Amino acid sequence: MHLYRRGKSGVYYYQRRVPDLIKHYYNNKTHIKFSLQTNNATEAKRLASIHSARLAYEFTQYESSVSQHTSVPPAKISRLALMTANSWLSLVKDAAQSIEDQPDNVIDSFLIGLNEEQYLIASTVDKYKEEVNAESFEQDLIWSNVLNTMSSEQQSLVTGLPLNQKIKLFQLIAKHTHPLSLQVQQELLQLYPDLAAVHPYDLPKELPTLEDACNQFLKNKHAEKPMSLKLEQRYLSAFESLQALIGKDCMLNLITRSHIRELRTLLSKLPANIKKKPETRNLSLYEIFELVKENKLAHLPLLSVTSINQRLEALNSLFQFCIQESWLTINPADKIRVQKTVANKDMRLPYSPELLDQLLQQTKSTEHYWTVRLGLCGLRMNEIVQLTPSDIKQSSDGVWFIDINKNDGKAVKTLSSIRQIPIPNHLLELGFIEFVTHCTTATLFDVQVSKTTGYRSDVYSKRYAYFTKCHKLKADKVSFHSLRHNFKDYALMADLPEAAYKQLGGWTDDSVSAAYGSGYTIKKLSNYMNSLPYLQSF
Repeated sequence: MHLYRRGKSGVYYYQRRVPDLIKHYYNNKTHIKFSLQTNNATEAKRLASIHSARLAYEFTQYESSVSQHTSVPPAKISRLALMTANSWLSLVKDAAQSIEDQPDNVIDSFLIGLNEEQYLIASTVDKYKEEVNAESFEQDLIWSNVLNTMSSEQQSLVTGLPLNQKIKLFQLIAKHTHPLSLQVQQELLQLYPDLAAVHPYDLPKELPTLEDACNQFLKNKHAEKPMSLKLEQRYLSAFESLQALIGKDCMLNLITRSHIRELRTLLSKLPANIKKKPETRNLSLYEIFELVKENKLAHLPLLSVTSINQRLEALNSLFQFCIQESWLTINPADKIRVQKTVANKDMRLPYSPELLDQLLQQTKSTEHYWTVRLGLCGLRMNEIVQLTPSDIKQSSDGVWFIDINKNDGKAVKTLSSIRQIPIPNHLLELGFIEFVTHCTTATLFDVQVSKTTGYRSDVYSKRYAYFTKCHKLKADKVSFHSLRHNFKDYALMADLPEAAYKQLGGWTDDSVSAAYGSGYTIKKLSNYMNSLPYLQSF
């Protein structure tokens, strides 16, 4: 039935291999894969049988079309497409020069040569997926106009092409004409605004708008597995950014790589925390973008490269989903990113020995006493502040350890984050178990959940930042997360095996060998933890 279940969500997906002979009809993809949006096995089988029948008929039609014709070399198709695109744009520009004498002809040329539906039909070919045959293609109005721009010799060549190469030619023509068409369109609209009110074709109703696609994407994400508020907010920020630039009602097929590049440029100049800054908090994102274009917000601190790339990656995921749903064949956000100027390891630095010593001294008798020391044991901030008394356990051989888990709605960064971390002997001597025993709150550190992100760390990080500022413990590129850098450095100084410190720190190990075995025992990890040279300074 070509069915499989994805992850732990139980949602069924349909997958089917595309025959090599007709891969060019599917953008050279080897497989067709999309979500059935159900975790009910009976319903999944019913939907799969429908899609199997549809694709079987579709494959047969494509294969029949291919067998009836002799192909032309792709290079020749590419040259023909470029020549036709140039002819098309020349006609439009010539028509624009004679608008006073022949306004009707100019409008016709404008509508036929620049209408966005040509890009939809050429790039997705959705119109021909259900019932592919040469007759329906040849009768298409836009294809007819494409042929009319060709010379008689070119038309003769095109007539003998197999259907798949005609469609490929159509796609290439649209690829060449679309960017130039947009430029000509803007020029004409500035001169003749009335043209914007004329729409000769209705776009297919089944193709969703950008807003609809975003909603469907988030719905599917929630169906796959529970999504944290923080991750959902990241997606929403990305979608709101694109919608502010091109409009939430923009049809998917009209979104180009040029739009994504323009968005990247705007995000690179967008201030951070726009909902908090006095200059921007009362403005819409569209209004903020307008100020950005005029360089009126250049004095404010900007979004980080990481934040920009997170939004672009979210858009990449959105359009990949659209491809799986057969709404698009090309991902306009693919590989569009901002180049990092700083290596990942240099974005945060470890605490210097002097500053770390001051931090350990200043946190005594404060709410940060245990959190800082646990951070030096390799725990992330959110892992620490969501700990409950029941997460502090003792193994059968007497080793006290911290159980990092997903129980009771806790969040973990990756599956590798789920681990058991032995508590250093020095922390036990300082009274950590007694602290846990006397805890009367649901979590050890009684940090509330952020209402906007769902992460306790977003609340605690502000308190920690305020504390370090008041006690003059701040330094460039140094934060609470720097404690994990200190942990890594001391693990290397103590010659801990790479697999050991990765297991303790919850870092993902992508090596092949990492998929084998159960890892180090808690007793062995305890010996490694107690060998770290800095623990006695707690």
